[in-house]
Amino acid sequence: MKRKGRKHEYDYEHRRNKLLELFELKGGKCEHCDLRDLKHIEIYDYHHIDPSQKEFNVGGNILKPMEQVLKEAEKCLLLCANCHRIEHNRLSRVSRAKETKRLKEENKQMSLL
Repeated sequence: MKRKGRKHEYDYEHRRNKLLELFELKGGKCEHCDLRDLKHIEIYDYHHIDPSQKEFNVGGNILKPMEQVLKEAEKCLLLCANCHRIEHNRLSRVSRAKETKRLKEENKQMSLL
């Protein structure tokens, strides 16, 4: 069992400082709603624009060398948690709409046979 103490406090502060540094490098606010809340830096997510290019989760790997973290963060939008949920919901709707359109087209082709 890990003991809490100075090391724990240092790790928390070190991680928070790196998150703040990356947050500022990515523009310092949510890219959708412009929310900027430095007291609650944990509400921000790094949303991969193209999930197939994702090598690792940015926020969960903030203690990696900053060069690696920045390279991965360049593939992302900086979003507050609320906008991140909205973005995933939007993507799900788009995906469902495309699938529905595809199935309708497939059914139409089948009925022509």
